[in-house]
Amino acid sequence: MALTRVVRLSNLIQSWVALGRLNSFLQETELIDRYEAGSPTAVSDDPSYIGFRNATFAWLKDVPADCKESNFKLHFDGDLLFPIGKISLVAGQTGCGKTSLLMALLGEMHFEQRGPDSSFGLPRTGGVAYASQQSWLQNLSLRDNILFGAPFDEERYNLVVKDCALERDFTLFDAGDATEVGEKGLTLSGGQKARVTLARAIYSRADVLLLDDILSALDVHTSKFIVDNLLKGSLVKNRTVLLVTHHVDLALQVADYLVTLEDGRVKSHGSISELKRVESSLFKEAEPEEPEKAVAAEIEAVEGPIDATLVERASDGKLVMAEEKAEGRMSKRAFMLLFSSLDAHPWLHMSIVLGGLLVDCIFITLQSAWLGVWSRAYEGNGNPDPVYYLGVLSAIVGVAMLAYAVGAARWYIGTVRAGIVIHQQVRPS
Repeated sequence: MALTRVVRLSNLIQSWVALGRLNSFLQETELIDRYEAGSPTAVSDDPSYIGFRNATFAWLKDVPADCKESNFKLHFDGDLLFPIGKISLVAGQTGCGKTSLLMALLGEMHFEQRGPDSSFGLPRTGGVAYASQQSWLQNLSLRDNILFGAPFDEERYNLVVKDCALERDFTLFDAGDATEVGEKGLTLSGGQKARVTLARAIYSRADVLLLDDILSALDVHTSKFIVDNLLKGSLVKNRTVLLVTHHVDLALQVADYLVTLEDGRVKSHGSISELKRVESSLFKEAEPEEPEKAVAAEIEAVEGPIDATLVERASDGKLVMAEEKAEGRMSKRAFMLLFSSLDAHPWLHMSIVLGGLLVDCIFITLQSAWLGVWSRAYEGNGNPDPVYYLGVLSAIVGVAMLAYAVGAARWYIGTVRAGIVIHQQVRPS
């Protein structure tokens, strides 16, 4: 019974620590929004409606007048509708609200209804894939990060890898696409992480792709390779693509629609042919700096044919090796290491622990025995003194509790000490 109490106390302490961590996560994590009854949710269900109509979005809700924290707002006057099955570009200076536009579509910003016709829409029936500017990767292999739980289609997968310019990168890893990327992709460069994130979105079967400045982490040659092969290829054909980018000059050739933002408002929007008349200055700035053939030659030189000798792999790509541990009974050496680390005088330490638990068990048994003596005292014409019997019972319970407290405290102090001593011994110098 005493050992059961020790186990229960240990479990209670562990549960308390776990609940404290969970409570901290739930209480301290920043919330984007919270549902409230009567809050505006003018989301259109029309599958052909991707865009905004007389809407305003804000990152913060109900900001006090004396609050110094800036609250960026995104305003849409009139209609802004993106064409279905086409590639649309979202351009503008840094901080004008390009990423906020995608977040607003995804419902990650507070929607402020400006009138009865205010609405926004992003059909989710066919699926939505989002590639963020800050690449997000799991501590899995490259292939698993691209598949993201989707069934493996070898033909589609190979085409995605090729069009996202990942073939050569895979050959540089010993295990190819089986290489683990580590926490947050620590083994990859910024450009590689961006392309893996892009490949994950492209590999999905989603009808709508939201790509947040995927070309910013890439050099001009890789960017042009992706534009020429991926955005012009079959993988994005008939899919609605919203591409936020600063590289308007590269992506303009594949775009059908262009939206320019300025200070949280739509400066202009329309088809490429329409905007060439309205925003001619933007298209003059987008003239390529080098001849097309020169860039194409350099891309071919960089991408080139893959050397077969690079494909030989000598590793399984694992970053975390499987822990080696002995199986079977605990060895005498390990037992003595634990025993000797409990205290400077381990035998005295264990004598106190076992003695305290033994005394606790004895006095718990005495509790039942004394209650029996007390009950028999009322047989016949006896008139026992309840104060006497209650005092003795209290003394028995007190001794049991004291013995258990001494034994348990001594045990926990010893285990903590043993953990510290063993950790210092096995820690590499």
